[in-house]
Amino acid sequence: MKKILFLLIIPTLSLSLNAHQDIEIKKCLDISEPEKRLSCFDTLFLNISQDEPEKVTETLKLEINKNIEKEDVSDSGQVIKPQKEDEEIIEDQRQEITSLKRKIKNISNNKDNTTNNNSSFNSVIVSVEYRQSKFRFKLDNGQIWQLTDSGIRARLKKGQTIKIEPGGMRSFFLVNSKGRFRAKQIK
Repeated sequence: MKKILFLLIIPTLSLSLNAHQDIEIKKCLDISEPEKRLSCFDTLFLNISQDEPEKVTETLKLEINKNIEKEDVSDSGQVIKPQKEDEEIIEDQRQEITSLKRKIKNISNNKDNTTNNNSSFNSVIVSVEYRQSKFRFKLDNGQIWQLTDSGIRARLKKGQTIKIEPGGMRSFFLVNSKGRFRAKQIK
């Protein structure tokens, strides 16, 4: 019962408070001077006492004057924002263009490096291990490779010269006297 009574009282109180605010808003709308109208709305929505609106309007005027002093004023009284001179704009654009050229050059250099990494090369096998039906071998340039094909068919031996060729989709092939075998680089 108390809950129902409480639920009925809350909406009626909120409606009466809202009606009071509507009356105050209408009073503020009737004011013709913009500064007084603004201070009236400030008192309603910012809960400022009646003595403080004058202080608020004074501080607003001071802030507006500071902003106007920072900006130029034309003969007609309009505020004009300072603009950069044409030479400064051109210089900024030149710097941006040169930085973009550098970025493009770096990107193209990186692409050249990756294509060099994907070119085929010859090397000599330094060591060979046979693990889990796969050959793992170390080349004279320090790279470690493993055959992905299983079996002994490749017959890799220490001191043997092989060729590593790039394949499709970043794959590699080991080519020796016994044939061509799939390989992957471990290190």
